[in-house]
Amino acid sequence: CSTAQLALAWLLAQDPAIVPIPGTRSAERLHENAAAVGIALSTAELERLETVISSVQIHGTRYPSVASALLFGDTPEKAPGAGRKPSRG
Repeated sequence: CSTAQLALAWLLAQDPAIVPIPGTRSAERLHENAAAVGIALSTAELERLETVISSVQIHGTRYPSVASALLFGDTPEKAPGAGRKPSRG
């Protein structure tokens, strides 16, 4: 599968309420992205991805503070712990 398909399959495996909306510029990529629905990641694959993802340290923010203020100025703050998935145990 492609990197994009893997990312979409991983998102789809996180929660049935998550609906990824990938952007694309070509019909070929649209079909490739749609095919991610048919990719079933095993428990071992999901655990490996979680290990890799958890090892990455995130630095900074997605947007500079000035841009964030313009984009999200009216967005309420997220409650602590909101949206977090319970850890697997």
